[in-house]
Amino acid sequence: MKKRAYLLILIVIISCLFFILEPSMWDELTKERYSPILKDAPLPEIIVSRVDGEDYSLPNWVESEEFSGYVCGACDNAVSGNMWIGWGDLEPQKGVYDWVILENRLTSLAAQGKTGSLHLLSITVGGSNNGITVSNQVPEWVYEEYGLDPENLPIVGDLFDIIVIPQWREEIRNHFNNLVIALGEEYNNDPRLESVYVHGISNSRGEELWMMQPYLDDIESDWGLTPEVMYDWLSSRIDAYAEAFEGNEYRLAWVGERPAWFQERPDFEQVSRDLIDYAWSKGLGNRHGGVETYTWRLDMDSFANEVVDGYVIVDEGSHIFDGRYFGDENEAYGSTWEWYFGSYHSDPYRYKMAIMRALQSRVRWLWSYPPAEEINPPLSKYARLSFGKTVDNSPDAWARLFEAVINPQYYGGTNIKNFERWLMQRDVEGGMTVPALYYYKGFDSGAGSFYDYTARRTDLISGNNTIYFDLDDNFVVRRECEIKVEILDQEATTWNLIYSYGAEEVSSEDITTDGSGGVETYTLDINGCEFNNGLDFDMDFKLVVTGSKDLVVNLVRVVRDSICGDSTCDAEESCSSCALDCGVCNTNGGNGGNGGNDDDIDDEVITYCGDGFCDSNESCEDCVSDCGICLFEEGWELSGSEIDISGNAVEVVTSGGDYNLIINDISETLSIYDVNAESVTLSVNGVEYIIESGVSKEINVGGYGVFVSYLETNDGIVKLSFKNQWVRSTGSFNVYSIVYLIIYALIIFVIFFFMIRRERKKSKKSSLIG
Repeated sequence: MKKRAYLLILIVIISCLFFILEPSMWDELTKERYSPILKDAPLPEIIVSRVDGEDYSLPNWVESEEFSGYVCGACDNAVSGNMWIGWGDLEPQKGVYDWVILENRLTSLAAQGKTGSLHLLSITVGGSNNGITVSNQVPEWVYEEYGLDPENLPIVGDLFDIIVIPQWREEIRNHFNNLVIALGEEYNNDPRLESVYVHGISNSRGEELWMMQPYLDDIESDWGLTPEVMYDWLSSRIDAYAEAFEGNEYRLAWVGERPAWFQERPDFEQVSRDLIDYAWSKGLGNRHGGVETYTWRLDMDSFANEVVDGYVIVDEGSHIFDGRYFGDENEAYGSTWEWYFGSYHSDPYRYKMAIMRALQSRVRWLWSYPPAEEINPPLSKYARLSFGKTVDNSPDAWARLFEAVINPQYYGGTNIKNFERWLMQRDVEGGMTVPALYYYKGFDSGAGSFYDYTARRTDLISGNNTIYFDLDDNFVVRRECEIKVEILDQEATTWNLIYSYGAEEVSSEDITTDGSGGVETYTLDINGCEFNNGLDFDMDFKLVVTGSKDLVVNLVRVVRDSICGDSTCDAEESCSSCALDCGVCNTNGGNGGNGGNDDDIDDEVITYCGDGFCDSNESCEDCVSDCGICLFEEGWELSGSEIDISGNAVEVVTSGGDYNLIINDISETLSIYDVNAESVTLSVNGVEYIIESGVSKEINVGGYGVFVSYLETNDGIVKLSFKNQWVRSTGSFNVYSIVYLIIYALIIFVIFFFMIRRERKKSKKSSLIG
C-alpha cells in the first residue's frame, strides 16, 4: 500500500514539473547563447524617431562601388552613357575603319563627366512599329559584296517587324569579327570606354537573343539558321570580343539570358544556355532587359535566382557577383510607353518595385533615362549608392514586403512574396502575416501578375500580432545600427520592436500611431546591435503589435553604422583589425588616421508622386498612387444580388443594397450602404465595417476571413473586390498546452480513483467492525 502511495506522489510531482516547465523554459535552458561577455553589461538603448513619407537615407561614409551605376547619357545620377553605333558607321568601306563617330560620342560624354557604354549593332536592316523606326546598321558594301537584296531578307518580325542580314554565313561574320578585333586594338585600355555589349539576334531593335513564332521556324527553313549554326556564329563573336578586350573581359556584357525565349523550340533555348555559359567561361558578364516587369522570370539561371515557396532566393556564390558586368534595363516609363504598360499613372509604384527587384538581384549596372530617375529621386540616389554592393560592404540589408498574385502556372503555383536583400521576413507561429493593400496595377508585371498586395500586416483576428525578421548571418552588424520601419498608418495602434542581445531580449518603447492614413518611417537607433538568432524560430528581431489594430508594413531596413573599409577608423577598429581604415601598423604600434567622403544622402524628405501623400500640386489625373483614381465619365453596369467568393476574388459594382454572400459552404446576408466617394459601409450579422476609398480591410463572415477592397468610384457607384482568405481561427493554441491539460486530467483522475478506492475500503472495514 505504501509503495502505491509513494508511486502516486512521484507521478504527481513529475507531472507538475512538466506542466510548470513550458517548452519556452526548456528553450531557455538549452538554447545556445552568444556573446557571454554581455551577461553583466547594461542593456542597449533604443531611440525612436519618425519622418513622414519614405526614408532612403544612408550613413555619410557610403560611397558608390567602382564599376557600377546608371547607364544614361542625360541622367544626373549616371556614370556612363549609351552609345548606339552601327557596323556601317565604323566600317563604311570594306577593311577601312573610321572611329570618328565613336570618338565624338566619347568626347561628348567625357565633357559631362561620364564614360561610354558601346552598343555595336551589326545585323539589323530596318523595321518600325508603334511609332518607332529602326534604322539600317549594315554597311552598304556588305549588300553588294554578298548579293543581298534588302527587299528579300530574313524577317524576325513581331515587335518592330525587324529585318536582318544572314550574318551567320561564315564569310559575313568573319568581316564583322575583324572589325571587333580592330576596335579592341584601338580602345581596349581606353578609360573613356566603360563597357561594351555583345549582341545576338532578336525581334527587338537591341539585337538581343530571342525570337518568336512563326518567324523562328521560317528563318531556320528558309535561311539555314539552325541551333547548331546559331551557336557556331555567336560563340565565334564572343571569341572575337574576348580576344579584342583581353584583360578587360569583365567589362563585356553578353546581351542574352539563360534561357532566352525561343517559343516552342527547346533546342534553341538550350543554345541560349550554352552561349551564356560560354560567355561566362571567357570572362564576360551579361545584361538582361526588362526589370520594369518586376515579377517576370524570377527563377532565371542567369540571375542566379530561384523561387522557393514564393520567395526569391539568390545564390550568393555565383560567379556573376565576382565583379564582372551584371546589369539590366529600367527605361519604360511615361506616356510614350502606355502602349505596353498601360496608364503611366502606375509609374511610381512600378519604378519602386523595379528598383527593388534590381537591387535584390545584386545588379551592378542599370540602364535608365531621365523620366525614370525623376519619378523618385531619393530612391534613385539610394540605388546608385547600392549597386554592386556585397554582403560584406553593403551599408544596409532590407526586406520590401508585398505579395504579387501570380498566374498558377508559374513558380510552382504560388504567389511571390517580398523582395529581400540579406533580410528575410518569414511567417511562423504567432507571426503569420497576411498581404495588405490590394492594388490593381492595370499592367502585367510578369507571369500574369496584374494584382499586388503592396504591403504585409499582422493578423490580430487570428492571434498573430508579430512580424518576424531574420538577418543574414553574413551581414555583420557591430555596435550601433538603425532599423528603419516604413508603415502605412491605416489605423491607430501601438507596436514595438524586440531583438535578442546576448541572453536577453531588448524592447523599444511602445510606438503609437494615429491612423493618419499616410506613409511613415520610424527609425529605431540602437546603441548595441548583437543579432544572434536568439528569438524563437532562430529569428533576429520582431515587430510586435501591443494595440488593438493591425500594423501594416511596407519596408524594413537594417542600416549598420560602419564597416571595415568605410574610410573611417572607428573606436573598435585598429591597424591590426582594419588596416583599410586605420592604416598599416608601424613598429611603435600607432594607428593610422581616418578619412571620409562627401558622397552622402541627407535626411531631407522630398515630396513627389508616389510618396503616399496627395500634395497640393497633385491630383487624380497626374498622381493616382497618392490621390486615387479619377471618376469615370461613363456609367457602370450594376452587379446582381449574389456574390459567390468560394473561389477567386470577385469584383462587385454596387450603389448599395442587400446581397447573398456565398463563401464555400455558408450563405450570409451582406448589406452595403452609405456609398460615397470617400467610403462605403458593409454590415454582416450586425457588425459594421467602413471601407475607405483605395483601402482594403478584412471582414469576418461566419468564421471566414474576407478581404474587401474599395477599388474605384463613379457617380454614387463603387467597385469593390471580395477575396476569400479561407478559414481563419479565432485564437491560437499551443499543442504542448493541450498535452499538459490531458496529463493534468489524468493525474486528477488517478487521485480521485485512489481516494474513492480508499474510502470504499474504510467503509467496508467499518461495516465489518460494526
